[in-house]
Amino acid sequence: MDGNAAADRFLAIADRRMIDNAIAELRSSFVDAESEVVCADGSIGVIGVKSKKMTSMPIDRISKALTFSYMVFHEWTIIESPYDKDRITSSITDLLNGRINPTFMIEAKVVEANVGTNAKSIEVEIGMMVEENGFSASLTAPDLHIFLIVSATRTAIGYSGVLDYPGPMDPFRVANANPENELNRAELKFREAVDFFDIDIMKWHTAIDVGAAPGGWTAALSRMMCRVVAVDSAVLDYDNLYARKTLVLYSGNSDDLEKYKGKRGIDLVDFSGITKPLSAYLEEYDVVHLKANMGSPTKNFDDYLLQLKDVDAVVIDSNMDPEKNAEMAVRLSGTMKRNGALLMAIKLMDNDVQKHMDDAKAALSGSFGGIRVKKLHYNRMELSLMAVKA
Repeated sequence: MDGNAAADRFLAIADRRMIDNAIAELRSSFVDAESEVVCADGSIGVIGVKSKKMTSMPIDRISKALTFSYMVFHEWTIIESPYDKDRITSSITDLLNGRINPTFMIEAKVVEANVGTNAKSIEVEIGMMVEENGFSASLTAPDLHIFLIVSATRTAIGYSGVLDYPGPMDPFRVANANPENELNRAELKFREAVDFFDIDIMKWHTAIDVGAAPGGWTAALSRMMCRVVAVDSAVLDYDNLYARKTLVLYSGNSDDLEKYKGKRGIDLVDFSGITKPLSAYLEEYDVVHLKANMGSPTKNFDDYLLQLKDVDAVVIDSNMDPEKNAEMAVRLSGTMKRNGALLMAIKLMDNDVQKHMDDAKAALSGSFGGIRVKKLHYNRMELSLMAVKA
């Protein structure tokens, strides 16, 4: 698929582990489409799509509608080199020459390629070289967004205009400076899902976070002034939950909470000693941690949780079978207000991705509507699901 592209040629970025699912979906989404893998290095696969007929749907809407591709944009060319800055600059110059006084912005992604530089440096270097050819860069309102995907064998170049911009390739690059920080990555995953599904989290006053440890989703919710009931048998990173006051309700051995005993802003209470309903504790505390797993035999934690009413959202990031997580969401639906939001990770326990997705949707369908599923950038072996309480 080399050479300058007509308007019916596209590039899609997908998780390499789900590239077969992405290809099948792309072929069914475009009219009379052919597709091939342009490059697949590390965790990323880039798919080239050639449609025999022009699609009538804007490319940004196609990106939103697809489940297995992060984003889709117009293909310009494929360079058979991992990083050849002169050829890249020449190709981008050819692209810009076809327009009247265009401004541009370059977004780069380096995919497991040892090119001696990083994505940000590539953006600066190529941008300066293109400007030397007489074009103006704009970081706020470019006429053309230019995408560079640099792999170990090839550089794919794509683009979008103002009206069909599918969004940034790495929306949280600066915040994700330490990708090994699990609390940080979990929060990034949550924020990406909120952005993609257009969720107005500022309207959430109370939420239940199941599978909360180490606390990334709870932290993201608490940061937005939402009161959170966190459910997990593991200890959370209480010092980084953006909570003024945190209550931990536990049962039995509390050795793993030792360092938090007597700490200001963190109260530890044995479940056998509770004196108030959960709703009353939520009025006093920003975060209430039920230190148990749902379905465990721990002294009626479930019954205590299920007494809540008019919860704005339930979020689930539990490492369980997708159908079990969906069944858990159905149990919790009784705590939610009408049109409350469900945000859930579909954990992929094996390679049968479609079955996991179908099982989760089927289990949820009686209690939730508007179900949408997307493989997002910060998902690993999982998909993000959003639904609305019926």
